[in-house]
Amino acid sequence: MTLLSVLGEAWRNLRAGTVGALVLAVATSALLGALAIVDVRAVADGAARAAAFRDAGAGVQTIDAYGAVDAAGCEALAAANDVVAAGAVREDLGGFTPSVLPGSQLPLFDVTPGLVDLLTGAPQGTHGGEGAWLPVPLARDLGVEAGDLLPSTRGTVTVAGTYDYPSDGRDRLLAYGVLTPVPATTEPFDTCWFSVWPARPVGDGWLAGALVGEPADARYGQLNTRLGTTIDLDALGAGRSTRHLPWLAAGVVALVAGLAVRRRRTEHASALHAGVRRSALALQTAVETLCWSVAGAVVALPVVLVVAQQAPDGAAWAATVAGLRVLAAGAAAAPLGALAALALTRERHLFRYFKER
Repeated sequence: MTLLSVLGEAWRNLRAGTVGALVLAVATSALLGALAIVDVRAVADGAARAAAFRDAGAGVQTIDAYGAVDAAGCEALAAANDVVAAGAVREDLGGFTPSVLPGSQLPLFDVTPGLVDLLTGAPQGTHGGEGAWLPVPLARDLGVEAGDLLPSTRGTVTVAGTYDYPSDGRDRLLAYGVLTPVPATTEPFDTCWFSVWPARPVGDGWLAGALVGEPADARYGQLNTRLGTTIDLDALGAGRSTRHLPWLAAGVVALVAGLAVRRRRTEHASALHAGVRRSALALQTAVETLCWSVAGAVVALPVVLVVAQQAPDGAAWAATVAGLRVLAAGAAAAPLGALAALALTRERHLFRYFKER
């Protein structure tokens, strides 16, 4: 048989319903779609957990050493591996009294520019200008926003910007106070904050540069411990429990394809008995199987893509790839299962196949 003859025979079988392509495509679509969505959701959920951990400030480590924090050394931690931003803070005991609230003294903090970067999520070195930074609730209560002037007993200050500081279990030190960026001078600070991502405990050795001398009261901590001290990103991503689903999809679809070919073993044995070469029959079977397996994967694809796009920002592509791996593995494995079943079909068993029908 020529190639065109083989392809023509496969096409006629598909059109006549001999292959059962429609039923097989629908079944494959449902199966692959379900498995792909499970893996996509696992990737999305892992990304959401990681984002929640990071957004809660759980990746921010702290060094408390009253009057013994070297601000320049603290900001230099930003150059260390996995450190996103670092900055120092100290409280000005004089406080801050806005003119609109003459009877209320607000906490006032001197902070290095890196601390503002850490709070706003900006790259280290972004914020170095003058002006006060306020948490969103305080700015709302004072009726000011970025660029406004805020009169106070210390004079009029410019509101440089605001930052989110939700009540999610984090240390409440900067939840309702005024931050004034100052240069990282030699004058000591009280606390050093540094954001580490991926979050992990850090040793004391490389933190020594953030301290003046060896203060006995230095305490190392975490801004928010509600979600734990670390997060295993590998377990949420490449090491997730659903990572083997492409293999499962391949095995199940190959089994379905094998059973579909076995159902037609009388037809195939008859073809061999009539002189059709096994290679030609194998090619025909592979083409028929590939048609319904690819069709099933294509039908499931839009649903998988929609679910993947619901993943948190930055994880949509990873979720999409996970879903595509499942669909591709299943579609590609179907011809292998079909060919394996065909290989077990024997011309000499033709009459036995007739009896078993």
